[in-house]
Amino acid sequence: MRFDAQANVDALIAEALPVLISAHRSLQAHKEWTESIGCVVIDARKQPVEAKETTVKGLTGTITTSIWLDHPLLLNYEDLVCEHGSKRSLEMMMNSPEAEEFASIFDGLKEEKARFGKAPVWTMDDAVRFVGKTKEAFANGELGVLAILPPVDGDEFDHIVVTFAWSAHS
Repeated sequence: MRFDAQANVDALIAEALPVLISAHRSLQAHKEWTESIGCVVIDARKQPVEAKETTVKGLTGTITTSIWLDHPLLLNYEDLVCEHGSKRSLEMMMNSPEAEEFASIFDGLKEEKARFGKAPVWTMDDAVRFVGKTKEAFANGELGVLAILPPVDGDEFDHIVVTFAWSAHS
């Protein structure tokens, strides 16, 4: 099973176009980058796809942030999901030498979901990198966009996050 993130992103851009255009127009009114600069979150974990404009500063209040998602075992699991799907990947991890540690991490992730009411999307490190991406995008007259792609295998923990710059002139 191969996952084509670019095809998903292209489809989401088409669906979110009115929000993207509006946010890009607002962005053009700013002379310099600040944390109040707008960005767009496109959430395709469920239908209908939800696209909303927020600020860079307000982003962590818009989407959930995890302390577990950047753990090496969970990153390994995510790589496996793209190749084998969530069910088979979970079996592989639970039968690996690191099964006990992975189970503990996966339980922590599920606890975060219970606390937030939905699966966490990214880590604070991811958020910091996205701030840098929005600065670079702004310097090029572009809008920072975060897209949460549909789950690979129907499992909400298996979403993929893609960040990119977008312009109405692209």
